[in-house]
Amino acid sequence: MKWQTELMCVSSYFQDGLKTIEHFQCYIEELVVQLGRLKQKQDVERRNLVELRDVLRNFMSSYREVSASLVCGYCILEIC
Repeated sequence: MKWQTELMCVSSYFQDGLKTIEHFQCYIEELVVQLGRLKQKQDVERRNLVELRDVLRNFMSSYREVSASLVCGYCILEIC
């Protein structure tokens, strides 16, 4: 008789666990969708930032070249 009571307790324990999982399943599925959207948004933002970084690098390298030539040109004019 004692083992039957224990079996019923264990069965009830697992049934309660299953009910809890079923209850949270809709929340988990919703979170999965939201996280997927968030990841897509972050990927787009990351691509945009990488593109901006590359544009700024190119601009700065061009700026340095122009700046260096102007400084040298100014120095040469001063000497002459």
